[in-house]
Amino acid sequence: MKAISLIFTLFLTSVVQGFLLVVPQKKNAKHNPNRMRSSSSSPGAKTTGSSTTLLFQTPNAIQEQEDNYLQLAMQYERRPDVVYVIMYNPGTEQEGIHTMEFPRGSETDLLLAFESIEDCVGFSNSLRQDPNWQQEPVPTPTPLDQVEIACQGMGLPIKIVPDTSQLG
Repeated sequence: MKAISLIFTLFLTSVVQGFLLVVPQKKNAKHNPNRMRSSSSSPGAKTTGSSTTLLFQTPNAIQEQEDNYLQLAMQYERRPDVVYVIMYNPGTEQEGIHTMEFPRGSETDLLLAFESIEDCVGFSNSLRQDPNWQQEPVPTPTPLDQVEIACQGMGLPIKIVPDTSQLG
């Protein structure tokens, strides 16, 4: 539990100090600078204010899974005390959180949080098994109210994917 608290503390600290929002790109894929809102010292990167954001395009199979989860999240408005998010590089300066572009092609992002650890781990495993995925996804439990505060501070909408094992 101490490690979870540390990860969440680092998550909130990153939000306050300028958050690195990462959606990993495919291996051997060209970086799309039009998709990047702002970043730190990456080549060809832009920095806007105190916010640090790196955004990349995701593989189609992953986009399909994200779209399916989003469709479920739009149908149900559950508010669990704890949600599960996918973090990258937790506890490092490159710490980030998985987001999806919504609507597709809009260059705006949305955070998918999961009601159940099983669904979050399942999506995380899909990311991990994709040979084009560069980052190690880490399912991370986080209090919903704190995620909402952090997302509100970043202007990042959040949708909660309901527990798929409870759907009829």
